Amino acid sequence: MERRIHLLHGIHTSEGDSNVSKLIAYLSEGTGLEVRYHQYGYAYALLTRFQNPGRAEKIAKEVKTGDIVVGHSNGATIAYLMIKNCGVRPDGLVLINPALDVDIKFPKAFLWADIYHNMDDAAVSMAELFFFKHPWGAMGQWGYSGESDGRVTNIDCQAVPGMPRVAGHSAIFQPWLLSKWGPYMAARINAHIKRS
Repeated sequence: MERRIHLLHGIHTSEGDSNVSKLIAYLSEGTGLEVRYHQYGYAYALLTRFQNPGRAEKIAKEVKTGDIVVGHSNGATIAYLMIKNCGVRPDGLVLINPALDVDIKFPKAFLWADIYHNMDDAAVSMAELFFFKHPWGAMGQWGYSGESDGRVTNIDCQAVPGMPRVAGHSAIFQPWLLSKWGPYMAARINAHIKRS
């Protein structure tokens, strides 16, 4: 099976200007897998919430069973919607500061998920202020705290031994931090692949 990694960026990202795209070299070299970056466009938060289902449906057509989906912030929301609504069945998820409710119910469509979070991510907590029903929330700040799910691993980016401390919503993409965290993510993906 030819497995691929799909990268999904967050909101407020201009064409060619994405934090997530900085992961391409680390994940490609670190895993030996093809990495695809999906550019879905810039939008303000409120508008993005309504555009997400259509974006998930479009990107889902390119994700095959067994692939790995990496999403930052709203990209994690799109990954969730692809699994929940579009029948996507990736092997794994890497969710970096996900804009998802902390106790969301994950569908049984994947084998593993790594949730990268830090308590200084105040951006995702703002998503909870919207008054309409949506999956957005503060998982990027506090990690996953829903029902027990052995597939999900919380990675507190302020408490991993030997790794530099991350503080903020997109802070992990600062070059000096990503030079450590990029290989760390690739190594975890490789370990998951070997176990699956």
